[in-house]
Amino acid sequence: MERIFKQVIEILNQNQVYHSVNQEDISKTDFCMVDVYSVNAIVKQPLAKTISKKRSKKIAEPQIVFVPILQIRHNPIMCNLKIFLDNECIYNNNNFQVETIGYNNNRVQSPEPSLKKILDICKTKSTKAHLQNLRMAKELLKEQRRFLANVR
Repeated sequence: MERIFKQVIEILNQNQVYHSVNQEDISKTDFCMVDVYSVNAIVKQPLAKTISKKRSKKIAEPQIVFVPILQIRHNPIMCNLKIFLDNECIYNNNNFQVETIGYNNNRVQSPEPSLKKILDICKTKSTKAHLQNLRMAKELLKEQRRFLANVR
């Protein structure tokens, strides 16, 4: 399993990591939010359009689509960590942080160092991407304000 974790860490270090938050159901009535960190690949997907029923399909310009190759799903409330490769679960840890109750004290078992490193890389790289997007939005709004001030 360590070889898989090393390969995942290598992929995360070499590529941009995107972060999103999805809602997943725990049971039929409860929902929780899950952090999804993904590494995407750019794929050209051709579009087929039908002109009429009698004529054959005409292939249009290919559309560029982002396909998640590697996904890490982390649920901080339920302490779950799942790793997906090409939409197939290759690692599932339901007890990412296990509490063990003893007679005298409560202790928390620390997660594996490689899993903690994977999460740290995901968080730092996705935070950098979010900050870069915010800077670009700030510059865009600044240009828009300048343009609107010149129009008036």
